[in-house]
Amino acid sequence: MPEPRVSALVLVAGLAFGAAALLFTAVAELLVEAYEIKESTGTIAMAAVGFLVFLLLMMLM
Repeated sequence: MPEPRVSALVLVAGLAFGAAALLFTAVAELLVEAYEIKESTGTIAMAAVGFLVFLLLMMLM
């Protein structure tokens, strides 16, 4: 029996959809918590910088 083949476009689209769904879920949970806790501008800026550093490191790998 031959193995099923999936085109690269379908594979990339499926993985992108899954990643976007997980990202949406995580951000939705964090936004609820963010409104419950008063944060300072410095804390928010550090979180944004941390996210950007993480993003850049993942892009370099």
